[in-house]
Amino acid sequence: MKSNIAILSFSVVLVSGFGCTHPERSSLAEEASAALLGSVTASTGQQKLALLVGIDEYQAVSDLDGCVNDVENMKGLLRDKFGFEENNIKVLRNEEATRETIIESFQTHLIAKASKDDIAVFHYSGHGSQMRDRTDASKDEPDQYDETIVPHDSRTANVFDIPDDSINALLRLLSDKTDNVTVILDSCHSGTAVRAGGKVRTVKKDARDPPPPDSFATGARGTAEGEGGWRPEDAKYVLLSGSRSNQLSHELSVDGKSHGAFTYFFAKEVREARGGVTYRDVMDKAIGNVNARYPSQEPQIEGTLADNYVFSDESSLAQNHVLASPQGRGRVLLKAGQIQGLTTGSVYEVYAPGTKEFEPPAKPVAEIQLTRVDPFSAEGTILSGGPVEEASRAVERQHRYADRKLRIYYKDLSESETLKRIKAQLDQVAFIEPLSEERGYHLLLHERDGAIVTEGGDPTEISPRVPINDADVVERAVDQVNHWASWFNVLSIGNASTGLEIKVDIQRVEGQQTRSPFNNPEEVNVEFNVGEIFEISVENLTNDDLYLTVLDLSTDGSIALVFPAAPGAQEILAGKETWKKKLRTTLPPNRDSVKDVLKVFATSHPVDFSFLTQGAVRGDVRGGSNDPLSELLAQAVRGVTRGVEDVELDNWVTAERVFRVKRQTVSRREQ
Repeated sequence: MKSNIAILSFSVVLVSGFGCTHPERSSLAEEASAALLGSVTASTGQQKLALLVGIDEYQAVSDLDGCVNDVENMKGLLRDKFGFEENNIKVLRNEEATRETIIESFQTHLIAKASKDDIAVFHYSGHGSQMRDRTDASKDEPDQYDETIVPHDSRTANVFDIPDDSINALLRLLSDKTDNVTVILDSCHSGTAVRAGGKVRTVKKDARDPPPPDSFATGARGTAEGEGGWRPEDAKYVLLSGSRSNQLSHELSVDGKSHGAFTYFFAKEVREARGGVTYRDVMDKAIGNVNARYPSQEPQIEGTLADNYVFSDESSLAQNHVLASPQGRGRVLLKAGQIQGLTTGSVYEVYAPGTKEFEPPAKPVAEIQLTRVDPFSAEGTILSGGPVEEASRAVERQHRYADRKLRIYYKDLSESETLKRIKAQLDQVAFIEPLSEERGYHLLLHERDGAIVTEGGDPTEISPRVPINDADVVERAVDQVNHWASWFNVLSIGNASTGLEIKVDIQRVEGQQTRSPFNNPEEVNVEFNVGEIFEISVENLTNDDLYLTVLDLSTDGSIALVFPAAPGAQEILAGKETWKKKLRTTLPPNRDSVKDVLKVFATSHPVDFSFLTQGAVRGDVRGGSNDPLSELLAQAVRGVTRGVEDVELDNWVTAERVFRVKRQTVSRREQ
């Protein structure tokens, strides 16, 4: 499969592990320093406060699916990685999240409790919308509509949305007490419903005459806003939003559970980060992952504190873990479940309460295997060791990957004989799952203008149209679907519990100079014109030698091997060294743009990844070294994982960068 990037050159550069203060480069000394800082923070009485609002069930507008899952996911992240105490995390779910209660909770739980240097987080997952701007106030909304969040009881008699003016007034009061304020909004505000793979978090504009402003919001108007449509440019807090103000925020289905796409990938990147990490570090990756699946959704980061540590906390624990408590009779309860990706049969090591390092010389007190996994919790049986104390910390060591299915919705199936024939063939494939309703799909197939059209999670067409009068129309459409099954499965493979660590960066090449677009606030969503040269670098942050492989997953459905150049070759990246390669962007002749995902695999033992580039799902594909990881990758191409042994997590790691390649438009004057 041809890649959309051309290889120009590569090199390996030795990088010193000493004297580095960047938060992504965690050494034992830095982690020890972070642990010390965490104890100092605790001794000074710094509070960590969070208000999390998730609404799936509404009184007067359409329901959603993944919002409560979002706040449960965020609650576990704040508690387990950042040390937020349970009683300092207030969660409002569904009917609890009325307009009055959201505002009252913001005032009493955040503003009233906060003091200088405290950390405060406000997260909202639910519908977004718009309401008429008040005509008696200065016009800060060019379209004369305020952006809003939609409480559980909104749109009922005399109950309105909460407008951005009110939210910003509350945030100004909070920011006056502490500079460490983070706002996360996973909703959308365009007010335009469209077809999408998951539910879209928006409802129609409220055209009713607006009520008088909230008493605390008087005078909080008139300042220009950023791309997210919420945060005034002079505000002191960091705003992370699921999309631009004129875009939609989608829900994502993962292993049968719904999530906000933005919340899911943001939490995933923060959870997997090693030690203290900045907002820009994790947002670069979260934006790329969301945009690769939903090209029309571009999450935003706004604020002068974008390069600060996430939640203003550099003492976060480096390795992903969950809290564990004894259940009696050799059983252990974990405070995480399906929402965090736990699976039945996976194996965890349990460490004593307060443990911050989970690698030797640290020793686990017990090993457990999960026997039941619920949405928000899991239970396991002690295999060895014990007993387990309350508030112990569990780290995954073997993961049992669930079966992976590509979900397809066939739109207007009864009206297309060609679509029926395509479905009949795909129904014979075990890893293809047809859906009976238009939601939760990876792909949507339908007939339009005499052709079979394939769409992704949003209405973006992701495959070339196949004319229905083509003699091979069925075979071509089925082949496209098989390519996408490989693509989505390989893209989804990751490892949150590895002890290995790499750093991937991309630099623009400008003459003899390079610069990183990912550190440029003007380039939140990185784009290259076709023919531009860039340099990818992979830094091995461990002392161990690693085998390096780089794949290019392009949104034309192709998977190409970037490195090593020869299939089956094995290339070692020594400990503390950096590998670099110059690449030139290309485009297929029939595409004006593509998204490229450069996915890096680093392993402690040789694995042949070249078979992944075949793309199509056919035959009994196997990996080169015939071990559980290789077999997992091979079965990802086939679209199944049943029968694979539990995969060890301490000897491989993945990382990725996402960017767009586009044709450069030429004006008539330039021609």
